[in-house]
Amino acid sequence: KKKEKQVAKIKYEQEQQRLAGNIPANQKAIPGLAMPGQHIPGMGPAPGAAKEAAKAVLASAKAAGAAARQAIEAAEAAKAQESSNSSSAQIKVPENKIGVVIGPKGSNIKMIQEKTGVTRIDTSGDVFVITGPPQAVSLAELAINELINKGYCSMAFEDFKEEFVAVHPTSFPDLIGKE
Repeated sequence: KKKEKQVAKIKYEQEQQRLAGNIPANQKAIPGLAMPGQHIPGMGPAPGAAKEAAKAVLASAKAAGAAARQAIEAAEAAKAQESSNSSSAQIKVPENKIGVVIGPKGSNIKMIQEKTGVTRIDTSGDVFVITGPPQAVSLAELAINELINKGYCSMAFEDFKEEFVAVHPTSFPDLIGKE
């Protein structure tokens, strides 16, 4: 009797599932598996929703790619425009002054690039090539010539002012010292 009740209960449940999910009589329902057209909560998106979600992701990726492409093209156009307005200058640096001009770990060259806005200072050999906007190139050229001639650059200091005083050579020992 117990076995008959269990079999009847199973048949009844199968009949209810078949009626609820419109399953043909020759098809069986597997517990825990969704019926055709039925969505089980917590089990991922329904089949139609997955296609729609994929389409939405592809559309957003296409839009992001187009925006990135536009940004790259704009940057390239700006660089091309900047290069068309650029000039260059060559400065011959004496071999014994190359270290002074470059500075420790390239600090003088970096400082000149930052403060003047030149795009590049090529330091290969004893001829330095400065490229960038014309005004920036002339400022960088001045700074490098100061480093060659004086050993320091007025650009390195804020509110730099240089003044000269005429002194007779006989007064040098009093000012500098006798040794």
